[in-house]
Amino acid sequence: MRFFAVIDGKKVVSDHLQEPCDLGRDDWTQLFMELGFEIENQMDLKGNHGEGAFIDYYYHSQDYDLQLEHLHKMGDHKIWAVRSKKRGRTKNRDLVKKHSIMLASDMGYKEFKRALENLLESVRTQYQ
Repeated sequence: MRFFAVIDGKKVVSDHLQEPCDLGRDDWTQLFMELGFEIENQMDLKGNHGEGAFIDYYYHSQDYDLQLEHLHKMGDHKIWAVRSKKRGRTKNRDLVKKHSIMLASDMGYKEFKRALENLLESVRTQYQ
């Protein structure tokens, strides 16, 4: 695994990360796949969202109701994982807000690692 490692049977964030500004869309997809997610839908955003803007939807391979969304626009990333039977943007917005993780385009290595640890913990809490 590139972004995560398994230590004592538990998945943890790897010590060999790039900064988020160095990751392309395929890198993000690989990151989410290492967490057990599969691509459901990918959409490029047009208009004034910035060059290369997109929103990608994923579902967990072992739990279809566990969904992850990744919004990239204006150089920043917003990621959230939520358990919901509803698909798409109609989910409980309070729950989405609770589990949202923002990654700024100028975020450094330490902040990125902490954000991925928070994402990993957010995904884990969805099972409890």
